[in-house]
Amino acid sequence: MNLRDIAKTHMDINMCMLGARSVGKTTIMTAIFDDSRSSNGLSKSNIALTAKSDTRAELLTKKLALEEVFEEQNYIAEAGIAASAAVHTFNFEMGLLGERSCIDFNVTDYPGEFIYSNTEFVNEQISNSSVVLIAIDSPYLMENNAEYNEERNQVSFIFKYLKENIDVFSNKLILLVPLKCEKYFYENRMDELNICVQNCYSEIISLFKDTKNVAIAITPILTMGGVEFNGFEIKDNRRIAKYTFIKNNPQYTPMFCIQPLYYMMSFVAQQYKEYRSNTGFFGGILQRVYDVIDKNEKLFEEFVKLSKFRIENKYGYSVLSGKHLFYN
Repeated sequence: MNLRDIAKTHMDINMCMLGARSVGKTTIMTAIFDDSRSSNGLSKSNIALTAKSDTRAELLTKKLALEEVFEEQNYIAEAGIAASAAVHTFNFEMGLLGERSCIDFNVTDYPGEFIYSNTEFVNEQISNSSVVLIAIDSPYLMENNAEYNEERNQVSFIFKYLKENIDVFSNKLILLVPLKCEKYFYENRMDELNICVQNCYSEIISLFKDTKNVAIAITPILTMGGVEFNGFEIKDNRRIAKYTFIKNNPQYTPMFCIQPLYYMMSFVAQQYKEYRSNTGFFGGILQRVYDVIDKNEKLFEEFVKLSKFRIENKYGYSVLSGKHLFYN
């Protein structure tokens, strides 16, 4: 098999993350990894999603650290894993059960300040990605009428970056992902959370809302499950969110973390459908994925199957723009 044939049987789908430092991007990956292994949708499909060896070891270590927090029920460090100054790439393999994997799924996490200190690097990551995930620290958004949202989530910095570099966002799925939503989930306030995201991120949403080849959705997740926000405190001149364990045997039980992957699969499946009908599809980096699916249409069928597990219009989930870009 020559290099061109190999390229048509094995390709990458990339996701990258935007968000201020310490909002919980690394914790997301740990939760996604854990949720993907127990996901109701994946368990009913013929898709296998496995972490490669280095990523698996790293995420298992992080998961054990989070579980230890619950076992000892001591200090909860901002409901997640401490921020890192390093660039992390999490590598997964995806394919049909019992067959050789045909897609590498890669997620890049980098320090939030890179959007203004290393713009060239961020642009390269986004250009090579089909999905861009914007992480939102929910308590800073929801409490005190969003008084602390800018301080924590740096919305204006992100908006400025997006506006100045809008060209690299062509043909993308953009997910606004509120994290640490436990309190609002348990209080049945997820619709309120959705509205707060739309209000506080309205400028970002407006940038892309009329763009035909960009889809935007809000996809909240419960990052740890067994804890909830319980006020702010000032520590080392920083405002820190405090968390407490929920009652009745709290455990590390993240929820909805697999949903960004279902949105991604729905997005890819619809673009492949348009590609096959030759009506208005866009190529670029996804063209290489289409070549792989062409060689194995069972993969397309499984993406369609998993698209049906995509949550919409409940639990704070909604598609804000580009509804036609998702498989229905």
